[in-house]
Amino acid sequence: MLSAEEKRRRNNERTKLRNKTHPNEGRNIKYKRAYGITVNQYEEFNHAFGGVCHICGNKCASGRRLAVDHSHQSGLIRGLLCINCNKGIGNFKDNKDLLQKAIDYLKFADETEEFVNATFQG
Repeated sequence: MLSAEEKRRRNNERTKLRNKTHPNEGRNIKYKRAYGITVNQYEEFNHAFGGVCHICGNKCASGRRLAVDHSHQSGLIRGLLCINCNKGIGNFKDNKDLLQKAIDYLKFADETEEFVNATFQG
């Protein structure tokens, strides 16, 4: 009988071998379960939009694949995002009002930057 550690090692070896022989199998399972699409559909979608983030227009700086952005309410796919934009939207909990407040704050900060620096640092 195998110990828990031996089972873990065996399963890791099997996973590595499966990933080498069938590189898209894990992604296919993940995409199908989470988003109802295949890797081929993801690649077609990615290619159709030029392989760049739908918000910032850049490739993922980390070299990772673009994340599938989806509505947590409907489950429908909205687009593909780089890790930074995906985390940004996630940090704001997909809340449009909160995102608008952040935009308003940045605009206000631009307008008051000199005053704030002169008042508090001068």
